[in-house]
Order: sequence, then structure tokens, then C-alpha cells
Amino acid sequence: MSLTATGGEPHWPITSYMSQDGTRLRALLAEVDRLLEDEQIERADHLFQDFYAGLLRHMQVEEDLLFPLFEQRAGVLGSPIERLRGEHRELSDGLAKMHDALAHLDARRYARARLELGALLASHEAKEGRVFYPVIDRCLRADEAATLRARIERP
Repeated sequence: MSLTATGGEPHWPITSYMSQDGTRLRALLAEVDRLLEDEQIERADHLFQDFYAGLLRHMQVEEDLLFPLFEQRAGVLGSPIERLRGEHRELSDGLAKMHDALAHLDARRYARARLELGALLASHEAKEGRVFYPVIDRCLRADEAATLRARIERP
């Protein structure tokens, strides 16, 4: 799907990229859950580390690149972005709880933390996908989108 940037040129959509990354992360977490159900703790823990690092990176891209851009271009300061930042802190706390539960082989604590994270993540992603990413897409020119893409895709 190609969106039209300010100035009428099609460009690389942030919405698509970030949504695909979210889909990739959800698939990793689902596989962690499946491995835990099969009592493959070591493999689950290894894959959880990939999920953990991936979600932290996803949030860092938003915090460092997308939130400031949104505030600057959309002219929206404060409340909506602060809410998303607050949710990032909650997601980070949830990740830490899940990590700790896995490290201590505490399935009950992991399941509780997983449910909490899952609910927050679903709500958070819905806000981003319906409002946040589309606004950024509409605010960018093609050259700006290309520069942003290069920064996001840097390891």
C-alpha cells in the first residue's frame, strides 16, 4: 500500500513498516507461548530474548524518532504522546516481569505477566495503528520518509 506524502509523492509508509514489525513481534511471543506449553523452557527463553530485544527496539524507534516527529509535524504536544510514553514504561515493566518469571521457571507468574502485557500491547498497538502512524505518513514528504527509513533500519 502506497500513501501520498505531503507534496503528492508516494513514499515508504511508516504504518506498514511498524505494523509489520508488530506482527513479527506478536508471532515471536506466540511461539514462546507454544514452546512453554510444550515445556521447552530453554528454547522458549532464547526466543523470548529475541522478542524482548525486538520490542525494546520497536519502542526506542518510536521514542527517539517517531514521537518527536509527530509532535513537531502534527503540532500535538503533551497528552497523546505522553500517554504512549507511559504505556512504553508499562510495557517495559511487563517485559521485565515476564523475563524474571522465566528466569525463575515460575509459570504462574509468567502467565499473569503475559496476560497483562498482551492486553496493554493490543490497546497500545491499536492507538498507534489507527492514529499515530497514519498521521506521520501524511506529514512526510517522500525524501523525508526515505531518510527516516534509513535511520529506522539501521541496526
